[in-house]
Amino acid sequence: MGWNWGASVVTAVVQLVYTAVTSRVLTPADFGLVAAALLSVRFVTYFSRFGLSSAVVQRERLGRLEESTALRLSALFALGFGLLVVLLAPVLGVLVRSPETAQITRWLSVGVALTALTTVPEALLRRRLRFRTLSMVRVSSFTVGYLGFGVGAALLGAGVWSLVLSSTSQVAIALVATTLLARPAFREGFSRSVASGLVRFGGTESVTGFLQFLTYNLDTVAVARYLGPSAIGQYSRATYLVGVPFEYLSTAVTAGLLPGFSRVQHERSRFAGALRIAVGLQAAVVLMVAAVVAAAAPALVPWLLGPGWESAAQVLPFVAAAQALGYLDSVPSVAAVAKGMVGRLLALQTVSLVVNLALIGAVVLKGPALVPLAAAWSLGSVVRLGLYLVWIVPRLGVTRVELVGRYAFAVLAAAVASAPVVGVVRVAGSTGFWSMVGSAALGVVLAGLLVVSPLGRTVRTDAGGLRSRLVNR
Repeated sequence: MGWNWGASVVTAVVQLVYTAVTSRVLTPADFGLVAAALLSVRFVTYFSRFGLSSAVVQRERLGRLEESTALRLSALFALGFGLLVVLLAPVLGVLVRSPETAQITRWLSVGVALTALTTVPEALLRRRLRFRTLSMVRVSSFTVGYLGFGVGAALLGAGVWSLVLSSTSQVAIALVATTLLARPAFREGFSRSVASGLVRFGGTESVTGFLQFLTYNLDTVAVARYLGPSAIGQYSRATYLVGVPFEYLSTAVTAGLLPGFSRVQHERSRFAGALRIAVGLQAAVVLMVAAVVAAAAPALVPWLLGPGWESAAQVLPFVAAAQALGYLDSVPSVAAVAKGMVGRLLALQTVSLVVNLALIGAVVLKGPALVPLAAAWSLGSVVRLGLYLVWIVPRLGVTRVELVGRYAFAVLAAAVASAPVVGVVRVAGSTGFWSMVGSAALGVVLAGLLVVSPLGRTVRTDAGGLRSRLVNR
């Protein structure tokens, strides 16, 4: 957990520096073109991995034959889905009403293939709990790929292609590093029975992830289709500002929890205890960050992105709420995967997708606009979290009351932390950097006082449980 969190912080800083520099060099339309192309590519990327990472980590026994089979499957998926992106590039461009993205999409297909090839080496390192190694790879690949290749190309005038280069080079570096460090078996042959088991489990998990991706991105598809490249550029930057830290916060937790939960999947008390701790601490951190970012949007966006991003500042509070609520279900989701409950997760994501389609569709019929679309996304995230509490949580050995209580305290802590920022930035209208930082720091101090008060007993218990596990590991 320590290495995951450390790498997440460093990588988030790298990404924010990259965003701050490129947003001043490139235009919203440039970001919109790449966002539309990436959106198209990600439709295929979920299947290019085909859930092999989770299947490899969750499997109780994994020998060299299983490693070799998984690696050969990933190579087959890399080739097949990379070519599929190239062939579908024009169709995907029409889907988002941006035909000029077709050429960008073809180049991004290289990243799709490289990502698929990275799946098994990375999963083996996770299974072996080599998180220090993974963290070093992650930090170095992002630093070189985004700050080295990406920023360098942008400053040299590469325009929209600098954005393509940054993501592709980062994945390429990660592939080389993880393969050399994991040394996966390849020459031990291919087993049809092993492949069948991996594909059956991983395929269900992959379809679930794909439906989750659709659910999370319906609003972006609507913006791309109805409002054009400039609008999606504004929207994607707002999503990016909160998406990067939340994704890293969530990944830092879930990357360590899947192998951990999988190892104790049949030990009810240990499993439930770890789940309660992870849910409580993640909710407290994620909701507090979301509330502070949402409150500081009028000052934060101009400081990070520069002038010309007013629409991004308007939608940021809604996007922050949607992102935070979306990541609150990541821990129960990982726990369910460790328990092998991929079928139930698939059903949940299907219902969630239908709900979001209805909400986004209602906004589109009324007249699509950035803020209403973001608000619909937020409401859909509330519904999805409720579905987790109803369908998934009772089968994980914990009660709904235990988790709802932790969520309620996290909401209270978020309100306390954001109150000074609301007063300084939104009420008093002070958008200076030090005013924003000072009010945010005061909010964190007040939230800390809440934690040490009688109301914070549960979160203190969770933190104590985590400390106990670390000391006695």
